[in-house]
Amino acid sequence: MKVAYELDESGGAGMYIDQFQSDVTILDAAGKPVLDERIVVNSPLRYGGFTFYQSGYDEEAGRYTVLQVSRDPGVPLVYAGFGLLAIGLLWKYLIEKPRQAEGNGSAQTPSPVTAGELMDRFQPRAPVPEAQAVAS
Repeated sequence: MKVAYELDESGGAGMYIDQFQSDVTILDAAGKPVLDERIVVNSPLRYGGFTFYQSGYDEEAGRYTVLQVSRDPGVPLVYAGFGLLAIGLLWKYLIEKPRQAEGNGSAQTPSPVTAGELMDRFQPRAPVPEAQAVAS
């Protein structure tokens, strides 16, 4: 791999890392160029299962660039998991729900509850003292 880099001087005195870019050439085993690509911050190069990120540069003299190389072979497995989750949700809410609505006995209809019973379930009332008989 050959790397050439440049710093865009048009940004003025306050240079930001997103103005730095690297021209990367991927070489095969014989040394012949396979791919020429420009890497900028947040715009990585993807090649051969690897991802090359522009992660830094020599801020004082601008003599070198820093590339981060990563490989994540588990990404297809993660996407497959998301797909299975989506299929399961669609199955549950588009196929199972209508089947329950048909009244085949798989879903029980809850009995009606009065407002007082509902309040008792969530906020039990204090017991009411019994009225004492008044002798007349």
